[in-house]
Amino acid sequence: MILKVTLLLATLSLVRAKDATYELILSDSALIAACKEPAPGRLNIDGFMDLSEISTTLNEHGVVLAGNVTFVWGIQPQDRIKAVIKLLYLDRGTWTPTFYTVTSNDYCKSMYDSRLPWHTYWLRHVTNYEDVKDKCISPGTKLILETYLLSLAMTLPKLREGFYKVQLTYQAFDANGTERPTNICFEILGDLQKV
Repeated sequence: MILKVTLLLATLSLVRAKDATYELILSDSALIAACKEPAPGRLNIDGFMDLSEISTTLNEHGVVLAGNVTFVWGIQPQDRIKAVIKLLYLDRGTWTPTFYTVTSNDYCKSMYDSRLPWHTYWLRHVTNYEDVKDKCISPGTKLILETYLLSLAMTLPKLREGFYKVQLTYQAFDANGTERPTNICFEILGDLQKV
């Protein structure tokens, strides 16, 4: 038994030794782009949230974010939201999926889960958490953000350096499980570099 545990720990440490820290160097200060693939009912970031009260400043360390965002997507408060984050690599002109995908079939239940990327890179900076935690992304919900530096550095198993995109999609389902007619898709593009 001890030999099995020792071998397992040795194997796990070798696997973890192949991990590296990468940073996504953003393409431009706009930060977010619309998804290029057309789909029925697809909305971009502007159909998801109002960004008119947020400022972004690109510097050598990342993006400084300050201000507020207000959700505008026309869903119902009781809807179940499915959220998916995918990391895709541009390989000879074709976007190729990587192993990195995070899916939440009930985003409102996991929105403030500190183990998930949307919390790590964004929602942990919400200062009015107590006021909005039960509202999820219902239209009119305003998130007040502290000013913070968004650095897109992460530790991942070995990846090739190059041009990547992080694609975020959201789908809403009514109480009967029927998908709402609109969905959300937006992307963050940049060069992934080992640090």
